[in-house]
Amino acid sequence: MLLVLCGIALVALVALVASFDWLVKRSMMIALSRATGGDVQIERVQVGFRQGMFHVEQLRLLNPPAFGGGPMLDLPEFYVAYDPAAAVTNALHLKEVRVNLAEIGIVIDARGRTNLLSLGGGLKKLSDSQTNKISKLNFTGIDKLTVTLGQVTTVDLRQPGHTNVIRLGLRNEVLRNVRTEADLMPLVIKLMLSGNLK
Repeated sequence: MLLVLCGIALVALVALVASFDWLVKRSMMIALSRATGGDVQIERVQVGFRQGMFHVEQLRLLNPPAFGGGPMLDLPEFYVAYDPAAAVTNALHLKEVRVNLAEIGIVIDARGRTNLLSLGGGLKKLSDSQTNKISKLNFTGIDKLTVTLGQVTTVDLRQPGHTNVIRLGLRNEVLRNVRTEADLMPLVIKLMLSGNLK
């Protein structure tokens, strides 16, 4: 009988762990959709507290109908590995961060408003609620940052068929020991030298 109860408890624990990632994914989708008014698609979310890991795959944030419903953000991957022991002491030490941003879609609606400015208020409130929690931690740096930046697409709904694409062209650029914003300057310089960022 004890063996059966242990088996049931083990199955329940596995189901709870498996459903936790799904719950985080659903919470993210609902929060982002409420903040922007657009549909949100996320293929997969993994949260590993013991391993110190958060991973989002294939996040697509779509514009609301007033802005055409097309993609606002296409993020194939966002990955953070952090030091759980440091977090216990209120230190935010990121071992690795990977950001793969395929596309940002900027849309100008019929009234001349841009999606990012119009919808930014909802995203800012959402971001501020999370930033307040993170700001209490002492940021100690990122050991390894890998960045891929694809393109920025601008669509003007007042001029049907008018689309402008700026290809940023950064692929798997690696920065090590990022401690301040100044440590990100090599990425900015690379974008400016490529001639794509003006």
